[in-house]
Amino acid sequence: MKLEFAKYYDITNVAKEHNKEYEQYDKIFVCVDTNTFWIGRIQKGWRNDDVEGYVEDENSVILERNNIEKAYKGESIDSHKELLAVLDQDDFGNWDVENTDSVEEATEMLDGGFGILVYEK
Repeated sequence: MKLEFAKYYDITNVAKEHNKEYEQYDKIFVCVDTNTFWIGRIQKGWRNDDVEGYVEDENSVILERNNIEKAYKGESIDSHKELLAVLDQDDFGNWDVENTDSVEEATEMLDGGFGILVYEK
């Protein structure tokens, strides 16, 4: 399945099957951008504090975004194998972290009103 440019795809099941480190997350997404691939990860029970870092908080949800540099500008995700290769490059670092109150709100923050597609093998 070729992924559309600038659209987020819900890859939660694939990511969790591929790498057990993703099991701690409620939702995982991927997006093909011009120079990078974006990985979005949503996790309940945490918030990011500017001073203390990650703090357990049962009433909070974090949205983490990580960018993975492409080998070349036109690189895309055209197959399941290529998606797994992008996931293998996710070092679980963060380019950006947002705090919110729900998984739904975090998903809306990620999609920006453009809609989330579901990845199918």
